[in-house]
Amino acid sequence: MNCAWKCQELLHGLQDGQRVAVVTFFGSLCPITLSHVQGLLESRRILMGEPGVKRPARLETFHAVLGFISLDGDLHVGEIGEMALDLKTRKHLVELAVEEYDWIDVEEWEGASIADLQQQWPQLNFTTFFMDGADDVVKSGKYEFASEQDRCIAICRPGSSERLRQAMAMSCNGINLDDGYFILGPELPDISSTDAKKALAVQHGEALQHLLHPNVIEWFTKFRSGPAISLDCLSPRSLATVIDRILVLSHLPRRTDRRTSLICAFEDASLDEATLLRLGAAAAAKELVAKASKRIPRMAVLETAFEEWLVRIAALNPATTARKMVSQTTGSWRLLGKSGNYTYDETTGDIKTSRGGFVGRFSFKPISEQPLPMSDGKRRFPCIGITDSEIMLEVAKPANHEAFFVLPSQLNGAEYPCHSFIVTEIDDYRYDDTGGPRGQLSVHPAAGQFILDNAACKTRENGINALDQVIAQLNKHGFDFKLVNGYMQVPACEEGETEQALNIIGEAIHTLRPLVMQNVQACGADPSLTSLTNNKHRVNLVYASAVPVDTYLNSAKDRLHLEFTLRVAETVLYAQYYGALKHAAAQGPPTAGGKRTVYMMPLGGGVFRNPTETIVSAMSCAVESLTDAERETLNIQVLTFHGKHGECREFTRLVEKTGKLKK
Repeated sequence: MNCAWKCQELLHGLQDGQRVAVVTFFGSLCPITLSHVQGLLESRRILMGEPGVKRPARLETFHAVLGFISLDGDLHVGEIGEMALDLKTRKHLVELAVEEYDWIDVEEWEGASIADLQQQWPQLNFTTFFMDGADDVVKSGKYEFASEQDRCIAICRPGSSERLRQAMAMSCNGINLDDGYFILGPELPDISSTDAKKALAVQHGEALQHLLHPNVIEWFTKFRSGPAISLDCLSPRSLATVIDRILVLSHLPRRTDRRTSLICAFEDASLDEATLLRLGAAAAAKELVAKASKRIPRMAVLETAFEEWLVRIAALNPATTARKMVSQTTGSWRLLGKSGNYTYDETTGDIKTSRGGFVGRFSFKPISEQPLPMSDGKRRFPCIGITDSEIMLEVAKPANHEAFFVLPSQLNGAEYPCHSFIVTEIDDYRYDDTGGPRGQLSVHPAAGQFILDNAACKTRENGINALDQVIAQLNKHGFDFKLVNGYMQVPACEEGETEQALNIIGEAIHTLRPLVMQNVQACGADPSLTSLTNNKHRVNLVYASAVPVDTYLNSAKDRLHLEFTLRVAETVLYAQYYGALKHAAAQGPPTAGGKRTVYMMPLGGGVFRNPTETIVSAMSCAVESLTDAERETLNIQVLTFHGKHGECREFTRLVEKTGKLKK
């Protein structure tokens, strides 16, 4: 239930003009502990001015306090060896932990609820406070940016308040704690999610009572426990099944001799099912080896082999590879006379301002773990509309809140004018009037600058790359495909080699990474590029690209090379549109209800020389490859440029020809 409704009775009981403090708290909370909740309770005591509570001298008196908890994504939450709780589970545990408080609830992202609160209760005065741990505040220097508009509450662990005071004393900004803009909260017991995980792992009931809410403990007792499996009690066949499962899920070779060795080695080992599931397959295999190595002679050889395999698995793991793509986690932007800084959290994918304001969440996971269901695009059902407009105009419309825009970019997320020129500043996008740069300029500048700071290019070869795994597979088989400053270079191949290369691409194209900036505020430049807007709504950008055909670095050597490049381009176009649509469908309907709108801009037209028929065919195949349920959640539109004569008419004709035009 949305907190705006959970606290409805509380807010309706207030008089016009009374002040309401909104305290937001963001973290992984894997799982939520008593300390997390206590931080909100202590913040409320300070803000409400309860008797005996020390508070800033000039802090206003608040008549009510609301608390909102937001959670980071599943990316890297639960590394190997840790308890992995997905977002849905963590959210449920938070709801259990705060069930008794009518003023605390969960929100989608930090600060997401304040606009709704102001709209539904305009007669009340809302003030937002970002709550954070003192250690993180010291690390990020958030106290430097506290102001009347950007307020912060630091909750301390034993000893951390002194470190924070020392850091503040060295600040040049003259921070005055009596203003109430930066509030130093009390020191709470040193309780962490890591402590809770350890206690849960050994089922230490007494310790858990001091770490977790009773409702949370009950949930773990009921849903996360399981009977112990003693491997020495299993028959050889049953044990082989367990070992096979570990090897398969770990992507380890499953040879008969290795399995037999493992069965012998694990005769006396035991591991309970909850631990096996919690650790994950690779770590479980390592744990079993560690147990067996204590009893079986010469086990160290096998243990070393497992270590080597696990390193190889980590190197092939898309999440591990993706982490290496982002090398710059802090940066600054400048646009239209304004400037600011950003930080990137590689654990959550969140990009924030230096003051802690949420900019957006960058996602770059592969489309799927399995080959894509590539349809032929010939089924006829009306599901695609045509919007003849302009990207900046559409992004700026509040009606497009939470819509997805598939932007023409390069395969590194950036927009370079050619494969030999690198753009480094988002302000330079002002001189490129094509749809991709204008789309990036229309949202918070920090988003586009982050992409430019991390895009794969000549000076940053391991940067963001949508096709890294596809190109790696092609290179492995001797095909010299490259990504040159975001442009895919397609080599000329012998006639007998082109089908092999196309088969490799088809088998690996599911690893293409949709580069998505989620929930980014549409507060970038106005369409005239004269000033930044004050738009509050948020949109989602998908930085997508086609492959240049017979142009740029893919000038055709002969007809065979031209046809080969075009077929490669067709596959990449399909995957870009399908990946974007599937990602959008996975988000479910927008918060306002109804269908989620996705605007597919033409990719690869114009100077990239992808035929319009090819672009529309890729759109048709992508839409057709969605499941009925996925397609039903989306309002799919082709966004044509109203300033390009005949484009709308041509796309309307071709989409209608596929039988998918929605009239």
